[in-house]
Amino acid sequence: MESLYDELRIEIFKFVNAPISLALTNRKWYSISQDPHVRAEWLIYKYGRAHALFHAVRLGNSFITNDAVQALLARNATMSRYFIQRLLMHFDTYDEKLIELTPWASNLPSPIFTKLITEGYNILNDKELTTKGNDMELFHFLSAGPLVINDAPQKFLQNLHNIEDLILNKKFIPFPPRPKSVYEDSIEYIQLMQARTHEDYPPKDGFENSRQLNVIARAILIHPDLVNLWKKIGYHEICSDVNELVMQEIRKESTSVIACTCLTQTIRPERNHRKTNLLEFLIKRIDNPEEALDNTLKSYDVGFKFDVNSLKTLKIRSLSVHSNIYYWILKSYGPNSKITQTCFEDIIESRIWIDIKLQENRELEIPEHLTSLAFNSICSIYLEFCNERIPFKTNFLPYLKLTNNEEIIKPLFGISLPIIFGLKLKCKPFKINYECDRPEVKLNKKRKFSEFMDNQLNEKNEMEKWSIKLKEMHDNRILDNFDVTDVFKKNFEKFWERIIYKFNIAQ
Repeated sequence: MESLYDELRIEIFKFVNAPISLALTNRKWYSISQDPHVRAEWLIYKYGRAHALFHAVRLGNSFITNDAVQALLARNATMSRYFIQRLLMHFDTYDEKLIELTPWASNLPSPIFTKLITEGYNILNDKELTTKGNDMELFHFLSAGPLVINDAPQKFLQNLHNIEDLILNKKFIPFPPRPKSVYEDSIEYIQLMQARTHEDYPPKDGFENSRQLNVIARAILIHPDLVNLWKKIGYHEICSDVNELVMQEIRKESTSVIACTCLTQTIRPERNHRKTNLLEFLIKRIDNPEEALDNTLKSYDVGFKFDVNSLKTLKIRSLSVHSNIYYWILKSYGPNSKITQTCFEDIIESRIWIDIKLQENRELEIPEHLTSLAFNSICSIYLEFCNERIPFKTNFLPYLKLTNNEEIIKPLFGISLPIIFGLKLKCKPFKINYECDRPEVKLNKKRKFSEFMDNQLNEKNEMEKWSIKLKEMHDNRILDNFDVTDVFKKNFEKFWERIIYKFNIAQ
């Protein structure tokens, strides 16, 4: 029975994303985590056979052992000539005085290094193994990388036999791409991206950089059957590793599916969104565009991300995608659309974070770590949404109570709530004094009718929700709390008087 429990534990271990936390639970789990066969199973399940050895080395000396290497090879983890070449490039290059981060494979123990090299010679069965070369550079040359794309296919076909030999016999597989950094519209993020653009080859962390992966992607575009060659040697991750350009795998799908796939890449924050032609082109070819946009926004984690306490301590909070995408959604689908509301959640959290940071340091005009472009972008898109009469939801209140800025508070008490309660608007559209470059958007012809129907359905429910919330705040004297700003209190009290006057609410 105990052996059955161990088998179950081993199976569970394989599915754990970060097994260190499980290993620290008790001695039994720790013992299982030390088993080289369990480690090999976990690596292959998580990273695939093609990248298992790379990650075994990356995880360091506390993870990789001779037995773990042997267990990986017994499970057909891919040993490539390129892996041996990179191992030789990195090994014994660590200098504690020069760098804080240990480069990939630089301080690998000599017995493990020797075993990997020896096994490489044996598996590849090549007495004249070219370990001092670089198969990535060789592939670049054979795939006509130095030539312009129009001249490349002819040269590529001339070298096809050598390319097939490189992949099928020398097991050439690029190292995995570096995990993407979470996008931030910050100075640090820009500097990080610039550093990676000009980083030396090979990168110190071992991951393949974008320049090398572009070589692979370009070759696939010239000769799509390369994907099948890599799959023959067990490199099934090729499509995900260069997914942005390997479009031939999507050819069997419908136009709508292809357009949905392209949509995610189209609204990437790094792109220039001054024109929306491509976006509109894709939307016209998607069967359920709002659902597709909703899914795409979720993939970029658009919306509320932090609670009130976390927002106060946050180093930076910028928009999840470009403000021009939010502007296009607002103009195309109106203020009452679900996806527009999702965008506004992202906007309002970013805008309130700015105000919190400026309250902390009143000498600053723009919070530290935030670029002036990002500042203008957030402040302008907030007012543009408010001018379109975007409905404020009751779950915005914990955030809004933190702000001491009339520009942020007035849209709630001067536009949104008067509309919900049927009161006369006393607040004029806001003048936008922030620099911004918005695209021209063709208005959706169905938008007006859709907005009318949405308003009829939503306003009654929203009025009930807000009535309960506002009365609760007044009766429980929540405004007396120290964390509620004076600007919020003042605007609340004025609006409460209007509510009492119209609806004869008893004090």
